[in-house]
Amino acid sequence: MVEVRQDEEGEEAASRVRLLVGDADAAVLTGASCTMLQAVDGVALKWAVDTWAGARADREATTFAVAEGLRWTEYSLQSYSNILLGLALILYGLAIALGTVYPRWLGWVAWALE
Repeated sequence: MVEVRQDEEGEEAASRVRLLVGDADAAVLTGASCTMLQAVDGVALKWAVDTWAGARADREATTFAVAEGLRWTEYSLQSYSNILLGLALILYGLAIALGTVYPRWLGWVAWALE
């Protein structure tokens, strides 16, 4: 989402470009954090739980502790992903509201609903 117009000059255009670059950064960080979340939740946690389920009695407590640690890592990544997703949506709403391509009210509605 990049909006640069030739007829706009000055500080307002520069701030709009900075806002849109911030949108792209937030979107990339959100995608990366969601990818990490899926790797921990879908791969690492499954392996840890499978290892715990097949562990001998003397190693059961240790493998459970590892699986529990991965579960807490998943919780923290999920929180981080949700914060970044909200930030990205707020920034895109502001970019729409401050831009000239789409109706301004649409951006304010998107920003307010977030």
